[in-house]
Amino acid sequence: MLEMLTRFMDKSSIHTMHVDLEIAMHSAIKRVLPNAKIKACQFHLAQAWFKKIQGLGLTPEYKDQDSDIGKWLRRFFALPVLPAEKVEESFVNFIMEDAPLDERCGRFADYILRNYIDSALSDFPHPDFPPEISTSTGTGNTKNSCESFHRYFGENFTSPNPNIYKFIEGLQNEQKIIIIKRQSIVNPVCKRKQKLRKERKKSELSRQYEEGELTCAEFLDQMSKRMLPAHL
Repeated sequence: MLEMLTRFMDKSSIHTMHVDLEIAMHSAIKRVLPNAKIKACQFHLAQAWFKKIQGLGLTPEYKDQDSDIGKWLRRFFALPVLPAEKVEESFVNFIMEDAPLDERCGRFADYILRNYIDSALSDFPHPDFPPEISTSTGTGNTKNSCESFHRYFGENFTSPNPNIYKFIEGLQNEQKIIIIKRQSIVNPVCKRKQKLRKERKKSELSRQYEEGELTCAEFLDQMSKRMLPAHL
């Protein structure tokens, strides 16, 4: 599919691919678009980690704001916004140094190390952790809007493999709707104030860390509170 799509566009114009953590997708992008930068979906990264926490029976501790284990687990979720060269050092010095004496915590840390940090052990075909996640206020950090559109667009068809002419007709109808919507927009849609404040705070924390106003431990603790999806 990716190869087919690139036949209709200039490969050199594709600078970034925003995807989830499927190994097959990462491999395909590296093969078809070797110069494109892969950006991981923050939501799906957190979702994968939380699923592991659930599987280890650590959910009660994770949700307990006063639990030392919970505070330790939540610190992991700030790792993806550190500079890539700082991740392994921070994992060792500011996470494993304070690891609770609980066998489940050891298994969770080993899962993160093997799958996301140590490229020699990782199944992912690229050596860089973290998969880049934007913390700027101008760029989204999830691909949920894409998945929402796919579900909505799929409702136009009664079969998972529609006739090609029906599919093209659906695309043409969707294009007409999008044109009408764009023409009806007078002012850009503003983000909700709460989300905007959260993004600004994340950017400010990153700045404070980069300029030495926050230690790595302080940064991980403060940023982790703002990196968790609302439903986790």
